[in-house]
Amino acid sequence: MAIYEAFTSTAIERIETGKNEVQITYTSDLNKQYGFNCADVDQFRDDLSSVLVDLELNRNPASVGRFVHESINKGALVAQ
Repeated sequence: MAIYEAFTSTAIERIETGKNEVQITYTSDLNKQYGFNCADVDQFRDDLSSVLVDLELNRNPASVGRFVHESINKGALVAQ
């Protein structure tokens, strides 16, 4: 399990990954976690880490919220 929360995002407060799922806390409702099934959590973690490194280094910065939204649209994250 990995927890990602030390990043700046206007949409996403925290991302927690488990064995086959991802829990996301949005800034709009800090008291609720939204669960998503994820067939390839390792790939999701790798992709998220790349986004976070790019943000940290200000190199081709992408939005964490956009990354999550695209992951949902592509079917990498499926709402539980």
